[in-house]
Amino acid sequence: MIRRGCRWRVGLGNLIHVWNDAWIKDDSCRVVETPVIEGSENMRVSDLMIPKERRWDWNLLEALFLPRDVLAISSIPLSASVLKGKRIWHFSKNGMYTAKSGYRVALETEKPELWNDLKLPLKIKFFLWRACTESIPTRLSLRQRGVEIEDNRCHSLRAK
Repeated sequence: MIRRGCRWRVGLGNLIHVWNDAWIKDDSCRVVETPVIEGSENMRVSDLMIPKERRWDWNLLEALFLPRDVLAISSIPLSASVLKGKRIWHFSKNGMYTAKSGYRVALETEKPELWNDLKLPLKIKFFLWRACTESIPTRLSLRQRGVEIEDNRCHSLRAK
């Protein structure tokens, strides 16, 4: 999951493979969608920049990539200062992984598959979901929520 959530922050671009690495700032797809062009399999992101000017080579981008990729690549800002590229966590603003953001990504990607794969009636799936989220109104859960419950286990067995 962590590998899926990481992408490259473009610095000089010399460490990033254009066709194989995740480096696009797009939530739906962080890799280039344009098919690999024969002879450019080893191309680096730095090859897409105008040397020493720290800007994208628009002519090259439009010649090589589908419009979606041209737009995505050109929206990546290039710093005027020379920075080494590094891997960052895509799902946080500062690029740092947190357990909270990892948990959120795991829920979004893993949980739907789990519930959809269960071959059970919907009412059973709903019951299991409520049990997993501790939302079944048991005596214990009601007490923990501040609901007053009598200690009698069975009302019909009261002293006669």
